[in-house]
Amino acid sequence: YDVVLNMSGSEVKVHFDDWIYRQDEDVAINRAFISKFGIEIGSVTIVFLRGDTAAAVGPLDLETWPE
Repeated sequence: YDVVLNMSGSEVKVHFDDWIYRQDEDVAINRAFISKFGIEIGSVTIVFLRGDTAAAVGPLDLETWPE
């Protein structure tokens, strides 16, 4: 899918190629590749946790997030 991003006051249209991989009942990994003119310019990986798996690592406090 295509997304228009606002970057320093300019609009830039990029393409996302998104994949979600279910690991088990409580874990899914989302991998997205971002491209412009067919050239990959970035990627994003997000891990979704729920249930006991999420409880084992949370709650997260973003105020004390390590730099």
